[in-house]
Amino acid sequence: RVFTKLQFAQPKNLDDALATLRTLHSLLELNLGHRQRFREISLQLESDDTQPDETSRVYLELPWSDCNTRVEGTAKPTHPLDRLLDPQQRPDEFREVVSGWMNSSAKMSEARGRFGIAFSKIHYDFDRTVGAANMFDLLPADRLPPDHDVDDKTKDAVSTSRDLFKNLVDSSARQSILSALGRVGKASLKDKILHRAAIVQARTDHFPELSLPCKEAVVCRNHFVHGSPPTFNYQNEITAFAFLSDTLEFVFAISDLIELGWSLEDWMSSGLDDTHNFSRYVVHYRWHIDHLKEILEKSKP
Repeated sequence: RVFTKLQFAQPKNLDDALATLRTLHSLLELNLGHRQRFREISLQLESDDTQPDETSRVYLELPWSDCNTRVEGTAKPTHPLDRLLDPQQRPDEFREVVSGWMNSSAKMSEARGRFGIAFSKIHYDFDRTVGAANMFDLLPADRLPPDHDVDDKTKDAVSTSRDLFKNLVDSSARQSILSALGRVGKASLKDKILHRAAIVQARTDHFPELSLPCKEAVVCRNHFVHGSPPTFNYQNEITAFAFLSDTLEFVFAISDLIELGWSLEDWMSSGLDDTHNFSRYVVHYRWHIDHLKEILEKSKP
């Protein structure tokens, strides 16, 4: 069991206190690589803070009927070397990451929440891949690449086209074109993912050609969302298909932690086992990238 105490500078109501609890809990789950159950939750009332010592205070037990519904089965214990954060061996890093995680929760809650849904799944399916790709669209602007410069001729063409389509009768085709025109110069989903992958690659040379599974993951997502052609048979090549989802989840979370002050290099140099999704990704990356390239070569028309 891991015991955690949240002490607030000012009293919070129950909803706000639980929101803070869930935010910290999500980091602890990421650290260990699987869902964690709330065994018990206790609360101290504001009025009880005047008691002279800890032993005389009364704690209320909070029965939260659905707090563990998302935890499936019994997870395999995580090896100490596989834990992303080590408060004993790297306490300064732990404090910095926890502080950054909590302070950025307001702007990152949607994206991290979507990551948590994908990361917690045991099986690989199209929902997991689509969700893992879409979480990059939920990142705040300061975590994304800047907009592209658009030349004057392109700007004029976009403006003229927008005026033409605005005057048409409302339809799905009209809305689709106007939406596409509004994205001209904006970073695409592929741009966003590659931007986050570059943060990971800047720390280590362990992931050559990381852009390849990132790009293929976007193709895969577009196939399931828009029906565009796939580059290989995702049902027959389930190992390569799973590698695409794993890549998206790895890039998303690792780049997030790096920006919070976490050292990817120190974690990788500690000697990884095979009990965390991310340590497994690191250990077997080179085999998976070669396997993906082989599948793509065989799938060429």
